[in-house]
Amino acid sequence: MNSEDRRLLLAFVLSLIVFASYQMFLAYKYPPPKQVSGPGKAGEDTVAPTASLKPIELASPQPIPISPVDTSLAEETTVLSGNGIELTATNLGAGLRQIRLPGIARLPHRDTRDVILVDETWRAPCVGLRLPGTEIQRYRKDGGTERQVRYVYEAVSPQGSPLYRVERTIELSGRPYEARLETRLRNLTAAPVEFGIDSSHALGLLLAPLPRKSFRTDLDIHELFLKLGKDIEHWQEQSPGFFDRLFGRASPSAERRSEVLDGVLRWICVGDRYFTVSLIPDSALTRAMLSMDGPTLTAEAQYGVLTAPPGGTLTLRETLYAGPKNPEYLTQYGEDLLDIMKFGWFDWLGFWMLRLMNLFHKAIPNYGVSILLLTCIVRVVLYPLTYKSYASMAKLKELTPKMKVIQDKYKDNKEKLNKELMRLYKDNKVNPAGGCLPILLQIPVFIAFYNMLQYAIELRGASFLWVLDLSERDPYYILPVLMGASMLIQQKLTPSPDPNQAKIGMMMTVIFTFLFLTFPAGLNLYWFVSTVLGIWQQKIIERKLKPVSAAAPAQPAKSA
Repeated sequence: MNSEDRRLLLAFVLSLIVFASYQMFLAYKYPPPKQVSGPGKAGEDTVAPTASLKPIELASPQPIPISPVDTSLAEETTVLSGNGIELTATNLGAGLRQIRLPGIARLPHRDTRDVILVDETWRAPCVGLRLPGTEIQRYRKDGGTERQVRYVYEAVSPQGSPLYRVERTIELSGRPYEARLETRLRNLTAAPVEFGIDSSHALGLLLAPLPRKSFRTDLDIHELFLKLGKDIEHWQEQSPGFFDRLFGRASPSAERRSEVLDGVLRWICVGDRYFTVSLIPDSALTRAMLSMDGPTLTAEAQYGVLTAPPGGTLTLRETLYAGPKNPEYLTQYGEDLLDIMKFGWFDWLGFWMLRLMNLFHKAIPNYGVSILLLTCIVRVVLYPLTYKSYASMAKLKELTPKMKVIQDKYKDNKEKLNKELMRLYKDNKVNPAGGCLPILLQIPVFIAFYNMLQYAIELRGASFLWVLDLSERDPYYILPVLMGASMLIQQKLTPSPDPNQAKIGMMMTVIFTFLFLTFPAGLNLYWFVSTVLGIWQQKIIERKLKPVSAAAPAQPAKSA
């Protein structure tokens, strides 16, 4: 195997190592949910809210206890609308029956209705209060506007004397997709009263099997994030993709799990690829109960047991963000909330590319064109390294006769052979691995671009030519074929005298083309344009290096 074969094989092996390392990193950072036999200990530090706090004792984790709704009670709903969000509030549990985003455009190739994050058919209201008892309490509506509603619930003892009063206010704030929740607990007795308030969050997003020969929907990834102390927990369920169906997995998982986590709960989010329903408490919650029932993920956040002094009032406040996973909005609640976008190992690069692409989009309102411009920028940035790579390969080509002499001379002494080759490289200032550098540097760009295309809301429904959605696969597989053809042309323009090297290059082209069939069309567009620009740069570099190569044979005669 000659030096060019070794460089190509080294690049291929290093690429596999990087991709394998990336998958291991994802498995470490986002581990699968664990089966537990008792309450978890994800965080040890606790923060007391506005009243004294007592722990809740649970023998073992159970599915989230959602109180059944008494069907004999009349339900009254109120619609709050503004700032891109529409909330349907209900007097049952003083929660939300539906969260709709009328400002998010429908995708004509797959959407039959507006984007709905919480469906009215869910068996319990979202962010509804669950007080002690077996049923969700019926509240009395106590005023409201088109942006605010107030509910009141008054509890009495079996003897008819007043015990406590709960006042719940749901109000749209001035920020996009945000609502503020405030709960006042008034002790109406002359003795301390314990409130077993569980702020129940039925943040379930249903994940249905996808029809064959169709685009993936927004709900193809259903995930739950929460920050407990300093740790971020992540659960995920995903619809079967192309390779899953190819190997027999045609339906979502039917796995059932539950887990209880204790600690300081900073925020909790349930969402899909592009949207999230996130609860950010002003006072730290102290427990999270997570449940997976097949593809449905639900969560319940708890304050624990709160004790109100005689005649006193407790006030609990939470912020609800229900909208797109947009960095501009998420950073308002802390930088760590950006982790729900899952840009992965090279997230800093992914966010940088997203900002640059949005900048191009402001000038030319088409994300396909923005990807083309971004690809050009990446190629320009990598050009100096590309030039050095080709220059290194040109020098190695000039040294081929000398390398052949050394290989023939020391073919029976590998140690001496390697030593002499390294001396030859050093004397001529040649790096034998220099040709691999541009390939390795493109791997982080590739990974960052792939994750950005998967999760950036800006690319949802972004069309380009025949592609209806750049974040989905090319429905006609035109871009993957063009990408494979461009890679093949690039190989033909750099012919190798070794047939084995040509076979390896052909094999890699076939593998890449097959893999890219299910990759986002935007990623195929990037790789295709990048390869075409690489061919153009290769021709420019070859013309620049020709005078050097032509002058090289004269040097030995001069020294003689």
